[in-house]
Amino acid sequence: QVREQGYGEDNEEQEEGLRCIAVPVFDRFGVVIAGLSISFPTLRFSEERLQEYVAMLHTAARKISAQMGYHDYPF
Repeated sequence: QVREQGYGEDNEEQEEGLRCIAVPVFDRFGVVIAGLSISFPTLRFSEERLQEYVAMLHTAARKISAQMGYHDYPF
């Protein structure tokens, strides 16, 4: 599911009251070498803004991937 939607989520799975969203960063060969994430208290999370958060992460990860030599960021 993560590969299809382009991001992963941790909804209080590791720590109660904490939510995390992460996207992949690729090297010049298109191999995932890192993840870029944001974490915040669950109480501050807005389901309506989820796609906005993901889009911001993808924008940053796309730029980092490009600096690593990968220019076909899939998301």
